[in-house]
Amino acid sequence: MAAPTLVIGGIDDTVTLASHSEEIASAIPGAQLVLLPGVHMLNVERQASFLEAILKFLRGD
Repeated sequence: MAAPTLVIGGIDDTVTLASHSEEIASAIPGAQLVLLPGVHMLNVERQASFLEAILKFLRGD
């Protein structure tokens, strides 16, 4: 994959384990990984942290 990629996962996710998010990110050259406290619906559970992760990624921070 040549596009910039951000992988966001939940530390306590039982559907897509944090280790799966780590594996996905490590398989994509240059991908960034953010693990947030929460389960599977991080955009709902951790709205502010989820949004901040996306904004940092888009700004290139």
